[in-house]
Amino acid sequence: MSSIPIDIITISREFGAGGSSVAAALSAQLGWRVLDRDLAQQVADRLRLDRDVVEKFDEQSPSFLARMASALLISSAEAPTPAPPTDVPHHEAIAESARALIEEAGRSPPLIVVGHGGQAIFRGRRGTFHVRLVAPIAARIQRVCTRLPCTLGQAEAQVRRVDADRHDYLRRYFAVEWRDEMLYDLQINTGNISIEDAAELIVQAAGLQAVGRR
Repeated sequence: MSSIPIDIITISREFGAGGSSVAAALSAQLGWRVLDRDLAQQVADRLRLDRDVVEKFDEQSPSFLARMASALLISSAEAPTPAPPTDVPHHEAIAESARALIEEAGRSPPLIVVGHGGQAIFRGRRGTFHVRLVAPIAARIQRVCTRLPCTLGQAEAQVRRVDADRHDYLRRYFAVEWRDEMLYDLQINTGNISIEDAAELIVQAAGLQAVGRR
């Protein structure tokens, strides 16, 4: 481990691997602030958008057709065209604002960042510990179905779609591969390790001490 104390932890997660739950358990152990689902509201406030709009585009990259339509609108402004799609402006603005907010929060550690390219934003920053959470797809499907009303088939489709969205998001906005092992200091399989044990493992691996422990 580096001699620089860890004061930022980033958590990358496959959908259904328990990223938010692990972050909450970590926060309880360390007393650190978590930047996770509340980031959507912060982005919405900054851009003066509805939170529902931000959540729709959060951690996603624009579709090929939306990007092409936007390019056509820009290159042929005088030609008759349909109403401009909102996907591209929203995607780009939301991604930029999310990154700016994470960078701002990183200037006031300690901090736990869930998703949103945290492992790329703070890549190379001393005092940062990068975690990736994975789990077998069957375990992730079961976890999704415990919190959302869905069939196993619907859950599997959602798991695969969100994973693909997050992969594309990291590639488009940070030029990194989501599954690149060199981005992470620790990978945990939450299909075999409980949420609480995963949090404890991160604390230990990062050389930290839980609040109240000597």
